[in-house]
Amino acid sequence: MYKRILKQALRGFLAVLVLSFLFLLMAIVLAVIPVNRHAVAPPDGIEIYVSTNGVHTDLILPLNTPDTNWQEQFPAGHFRQIQPANMTHIAFGWGDRGFYLDTPTWDDLTLSTAVRALLLKSATAMHVTYYRNPQPGEFVRSLMLTSEQHERLIAIIQSSFARDARGNPVLIPERGYRGNDTFYAANGSYSLFNTCNDWTGRALRRIGVKTGIWTPFSQSVMYHL
Repeated sequence: MYKRILKQALRGFLAVLVLSFLFLLMAIVLAVIPVNRHAVAPPDGIEIYVSTNGVHTDLILPLNTPDTNWQEQFPAGHFRQIQPANMTHIAFGWGDRGFYLDTPTWDDLTLSTAVRALLLKSATAMHVTYYRNPQPGEFVRSLMLTSEQHERLIAIIQSSFARDARGNPVLIPERGYRGNDTFYAANGSYSLFNTCNDWTGRALRRIGVKTGIWTPFSQSVMYHL
């Protein structure tokens, strides 16, 4: 009996290893193969940024342009401490709600949170952060968009927010990490095959930016940038 249990456990372990290997292989191959491979950035346009902390990616857009005024939708009163006059950009990141809210630092990560985020379809949130004059660097890439691309990106971001009866984003109160960020309820479900980084990559693909077919990891997004 014990031998049979041991064999079943070993088979289960090997199955997990094989599936994990296939997932990683698929993620690497599809991230390297580009969509919009012949896309060329306009010489003049609207500059945005894509940032990463090594695990998660954000889209960083100008705070005020002829296309939109983000401050009207995300007022200073929703944040613990910002001075709107000093802010120039606003960042958006979509992700698993439990992971976002329960893991302000990596020390707070628990196995149950990770398992729910990766293996179960779960509720989502939008992380919104105000910035002043972001600069390209090791963890931040600059992208130049046409006005049309910028408008389409705004629409994609807007559609990711859950909204109340008046059409306003639904604030999740008192849950920001610092004074310049906060969280809102989001649309969609998070899973192993629909991650925060695929949200970023999918948005870039849809507006014609060169990026991978599938981008489940932050490195998948940043590779073509």
